[in-house]
Amino acid sequence: MAPSTDVPVNGQYKGSQAFAHILPLEKESINTNTGSLNYSQTLVKLRGIQKSVDLTLSINYSDDLLGTFGFPANWGFDLPYVLPGKSATFQQRTYAIDKEWSDTVGYKSGLRYLNDHGTRFQQVSPSKLPSEKPGKYSYLLQCTDGAAFYFDSFGKLLEQDDIFGNRICYKYVGGEDGTVLTKALASIEDSWHQSITFKYATGSPGMPYGGVTITLPNETSTTVRFDKGGVRSIIDPADQKTTFTYQAGQPIISEITYPTGLQSLFEYTDIEFRDTNGRSGHKAAVVKNVKRDKADGTTYERTTYGYGMLSKGHTYTGFQIGCQLGGLQDSLMDGHAGSANYL
Repeated sequence: MAPSTDVPVNGQYKGSQAFAHILPLEKESINTNTGSLNYSQTLVKLRGIQKSVDLTLSINYSDDLLGTFGFPANWGFDLPYVLPGKSATFQQRTYAIDKEWSDTVGYKSGLRYLNDHGTRFQQVSPSKLPSEKPGKYSYLLQCTDGAAFYFDSFGKLLEQDDIFGNRICYKYVGGEDGTVLTKALASIEDSWHQSITFKYATGSPGMPYGGVTITLPNETSTTVRFDKGGVRSIIDPADQKTTFTYQAGQPIISEITYPTGLQSLFEYTDIEFRDTNGRSGHKAAVVKNVKRDKADGTTYERTTYGYGMLSKGHTYTGFQIGCQLGGLQDSLMDGHAGSANYL
């Protein structure tokens, strides 16, 4: 079957490798190149037969991302996926698909700007899964640790294998047709053949789901609730609740409140960019983060961020030197501006 028509022209790629410079931290972090807020919370962590098939499932937020796996805009599970012909996302980073791109020594990883010689992404003729379970894979991602990820023709992850034949298998709600932009997870079978299940709450008009409950093999569960604004709360198996508040009319987080009573508040500025049609726009960037006690208002930490302050206003978008942000390339890198003073 052909891929669905729900894939936007740029896939999930945001037009600059600056977005790939994130800190792999639990909870919140700020990309100091772009000013984007990233949030990650682990929901499932199960030991596999081998380390390469440990099952760790996190929920992730990053502004200006497409919602995946049934989640609202900017949210999704931290699972590898492909948007056919456009982009591949894994390890919290997104790369443009480009089988012809090579690094300085000629290595072709299959992904633009990725020169890890232990990683290779390729499209293949539809083939049976190594497990011989139902379904065929059309995309294969091989990683440095020997792990292999098998995706169907729509880019959904079906199976993850290690070099010893241990595997994790994935199923989705509502049949085969559709990418991760329209399909939600139904279950995951880990390398011990234990099952993690996903049950979805009914959503409002224009929104397929109102939340999801993830149940582990030991019957403990985590519930994530969301609406059109975004994820509103995450309630863990100990009934500890993390809540999220958004800017008015935008799916951009303005406040996170943790179970301890700690509040993390964010203020934003706009960084100007020019799109592939030459039109100017703005990207939100965090300029201030304040952490305080919700009960008494005590401030524990205050951090401010500046962009282009040491480069006469030049930023990662390349706006000041006429670059365009968008498409499946980084205009600064492709323009041989790697040594330019733009950060």
